[in-house]
This record gives sequence, C-alpha cells and structure tokens, in this order.
Amino acid sequence: MHLHCPRFLNQYDIFSINVLKYFPEKFFAAKHFTPSSMQCKVVNIHAENESDNSGFLVSNNDTSLSQLHNYHGFLTDASCHKSHHKQDFKLVATPPLPKGFKKYFCRILSWCNLFMRNNQNDLCLLPFFLVSGANGSGRSTILKSVAKFLGLQYFKTDCLFLQTPTPGYADAQLKNLFSKFSTCAPCLVHFANFEALCVNSNGMKDDRLASNFINQFNDLKSEWPIVIFATAQNSARISGTIARLFLESLEMEALDQFERMSVLFWTAELQQIAINPGCLQNLAERTTGFLFTDLINLLDQTILNWHKTNSLMKPQTGSLEWENFEAVFKKIQLTHASSIGAPKIPAVSWDDIGGLGCLKQDILKMLSTLPISNNLRRSGLLLHGPPGTGKTLIAKAIATECNSNFLSVKGPELLNMYVGQSEQNVREIFSKARSASPCVVFFDELDSLAPNRGKNGDSGGVVDRVVSQFLAEMDEVQKSDGIFVLAATNRPDLIDPALLRPGRLDKLIYVGPCKDEESKLHVLKSLTRKYNLDEDVDLAVIVKDLTKRVTGADISAICSAAWLNAVRRLITNHESDGGTIFSETVVVKKEDFHTSIKAL
Repeated sequence: MHLHCPRFLNQYDIFSINVLKYFPEKFFAAKHFTPSSMQCKVVNIHAENESDNSGFLVSNNDTSLSQLHNYHGFLTDASCHKSHHKQDFKLVATPPLPKGFKKYFCRILSWCNLFMRNNQNDLCLLPFFLVSGANGSGRSTILKSVAKFLGLQYFKTDCLFLQTPTPGYADAQLKNLFSKFSTCAPCLVHFANFEALCVNSNGMKDDRLASNFINQFNDLKSEWPIVIFATAQNSARISGTIARLFLESLEMEALDQFERMSVLFWTAELQQIAINPGCLQNLAERTTGFLFTDLINLLDQTILNWHKTNSLMKPQTGSLEWENFEAVFKKIQLTHASSIGAPKIPAVSWDDIGGLGCLKQDILKMLSTLPISNNLRRSGLLLHGPPGTGKTLIAKAIATECNSNFLSVKGPELLNMYVGQSEQNVREIFSKARSASPCVVFFDELDSLAPNRGKNGDSGGVVDRVVSQFLAEMDEVQKSDGIFVLAATNRPDLIDPALLRPGRLDKLIYVGPCKDEESKLHVLKSLTRKYNLDEDVDLAVIVKDLTKRVTGADISAICSAAWLNAVRRLITNHESDGGTIFSETVVVKKEDFHTSIKAL
C-alpha cells in the first residue's frame, strides 16, 4: 500500500511508513506499544542495472519486497518533510517544543547523553528516571521530543493496564514488555501513571508486582541504549523499593506567563493561525494555573468556533482576537476551578463595598505589586474586626476583581476526627494553591483553625499539631512566589502569636464599623444602587437617622427591610386588582426606610 505511488529509493536509504494511514487496525489493536510510524532501511536492491548509483524508481506493480530481520539503529529526523513536486517544493521544519519547555528538555537530554555515548553493558547504572507533575503538564510531549532529537524509538505504556485481577497475567504482561525493549532498541520507554504499578486493581498495596518489575529491570541487557522514564502525579505514592532505582528525578512546575505565551504561540504556529499580539499577551496573563493541554484545548476549540462562524473565510486571512477566545476561556476556566477544588464565589465587585477606600487600596497594592526580593515580600495579611463589618465581602471582591485563582476555606472545615487527617487537609490546601499559582488563599474564622497552643485543654494535641502544620506551610509560602494568604477573624487575641510574626500574617488591618456620615453614605449608596428609589428619598437625610456606630451588615439589613416594606405596601394596594407584581414595579419610599430603622 505504501508503494502504491512510485518511490525513488537507493541502497541504504531509510523511508517511513505511516502506520495510522496504512495499518490502522494494528495501531488500535496494540495495547502498550502504539508507534504512529515505522521506519524501514533498504539493505539491498537487486535490479537489471545495479551499477547505476543514482537510485531506482520503486513501484507497487513492478517491484517485489522481502522483509529481513530487524535492524538496530538510530532513527532519522522526521521533523522535516520535503515534497518532490515542483509546484510545492519546500522544506518545512516544525519546532519540537515551545520555548518555555527548553529548561526541561535540556535537563532530560543531559541525563540521556551519558547512555548515548557508552555501551549500556559497560555501565554499572541502568538509565531509569522519574518525571512528576500533573496530568496534562506536557511530560509526554517533552519525552517524545527528546526521543526524536536522539533518534530513539518512543514507546509509551500505561501502568493502569497492568492492574489485572489475575496476578500471573500481570507478571506475564510485564515480562512481555521488557522482552520487547531489547528487540526495539535503541528506544526510549515511557511508563505513564507509574504510581499505579505499586497497587492492584482493588487499590491495595501490591509489592509482588513491584518486585517483579525490579527483577525484570535488573535483567535488562542490550548493546543499544534503552532509556526508561517513569511519570507520576505524586512521587510520594511510589514504592520505596522502586524509588531507589531512579538516577534523577524532575518535577514539572506550573507554567509562568512567558511559558504560557510560548505554548500559545507555538500551537498557533503549528495550526497556521495568526493571533493578535495584544490578545496573546492578554491570554497569557489571564490563564494563570492552566496546564499545557488546557492551553492547547483553548486554542483548538477557539479555532473550531472560528471555522464554524467563518466557514467561507480562510484562517490566514485574519487574526484571532480576544472576542474569539472569551466564550471558550470562561468554559475552561470554570472546569479548571472545579478541578482544583475552588468554590463558586458570588460576583462581588468593589462597587458593592461602600467606604473602606483606604483599605481597598492597600489590599490591591499588595496583590498587584510584584516582590522585588524575598526580603521585601509579604506572604499575607489578617483582616480583623467586629462581625458584619465586611471582612468576608472584601475577600469575595478580591476573588472577582483580581486575575489570580482564589481558594476560600472555612477554618472548621479542615478539622477531622481521624489522627493526621487534619494536618493532611492543611497540606492539601497549600498544595492546591501552589499548583494553581498565582493564587489567593482565604481562611475565614481563622481563630478556630489556629488558636493559642497549649491553652485549649486538648488531650490529644490535635489542634496544636494543626497549628504547627499551618506555620510550616506559611514558611513555605514565604519562599515561593505567587501565593498570597488572606485571613479574617473576629478575635485576633485567640490566634497563636507565632502566626502573626513578620514573614507570616505580618500585616493586620482593622475593619471596623462606619463612624462618619460619609462612609455610611457610601455603604448605603452601594446597597441601594439596584433599588428603584422614590423621588422623595434622600440618602443623606436617612444616614443622619442611623446610630453613631453601625456596621455594613446593619445597613444591609435596613435596606432589605425597607424593600420588603415596599413590597408589602404594593401587595396591599393591589389585592383587589389581582394583577402581577414585578420587582421593577417595587418603589422604595422614605417612610419604608424610617420604618426599618425603627425596627432595628
């Protein structure tokens, strides 16, 4: 089938056969090894005029092919494709990776170079490496690029397929895998979901399969390089007996702004789609916490929508703008927020918060200003004050206004009855924040999570251990960029003093009740800006009737009661009519406010 069109070949030439195109049944039937292409080398050609060194035209009808034994050797670079037609003669070189992944590529390449220059049987060490990171962070893409650069065959197998109810069947599969490595050498082998190798299909620990893997690994011998990579989401779940075999380990971190921009630009270049530079910069800033596959999915879905709306227009005739990405971006962002466990925060803007102007400016400066050095960096701040002054409302406004991810945690939610589970919950919260960096973590009711140690009469010391774990995580936050801790409490005197030292929650901001009439008026305007007020309503006059020290929650209760008074009056006036009452027809009058103030 591959030679259906005549090919120009000579002795010792190497040509590639697309397995997906010509043998799709073999590609999809393979459970572990799924090469998309197969390279063949012309060992010898028998022709009438064998003295001709210019080559031979090989066709399907006039040529017979015979397959010999497998030939070990490094593959040729298939990234460049040359067409022999005169009208489209060109050389197209596809960049193997975006620029943001260069540091990972160079590091993994340096690991493999030692085993490329030496015979594997002469070395005392076997090439076995670990790359950890979240699913979709680009680990497989980097390993494929390294294999392509070194001329190695790339084989990927998922360890989840080795979890079978029958132990003997799993051992046979593992033995079959390692026997194929030597026949396919030189190659790069990728074991995905490697932590699943240490457990059985029921989720229980299985040391037998891990021991069998170690035995097969130690018996692996080949004259050609065989480099083995294992990838896992959490390296701590890998058995210690296997973890000792790793020569090097690498953990892929979250993409920064430059890396996200390079991934988007690289993907758009492969798709031959132009993106407005301003839109590309905007996307890189907004897609904080997105993984490699999230960015590719964002661009692919946007291009698909582009083709649906511009079916008659070629993609090269225009460039993508932010309007093209907006709908797909919101959809993926919602999915990403659910995956990291971020709750749905109500849309609260700064316009909904009256007064507190100086407080809002201080918080925005801390969130927007990048740290000059670690010594000048602030890890978090604590909002304290009486109940109802707007501490939680400020946190919700921060979640809406800033482009960072937002994790909201209630203090009592992390406490658990089982030993060690409360500390584990604290570690998981900060682990999610690091994976979604830059991220704002908000702890409400902090006094219940981090009280003074040794004063609560806890015989088991559970709360004391939780506070110690919280302090340790706060020290890690100070070392890493992109995480800001925001906490709120009504009783700062109950919080452990170690948490309030410089470098942790070193900034305390008091959020008190409204004292002057100007701040009360700002709060009242913010709460009534969506109300349909009567012409005789003067908010400045209503403010004078309020008490001297009133909180934002009190003013909110007054406004809600005034609106309900207006609804009751409207219902009473329309009882005889029997008409439908809409919220737009509710008009709040001056006497409604006076009635609600007297009731409060």
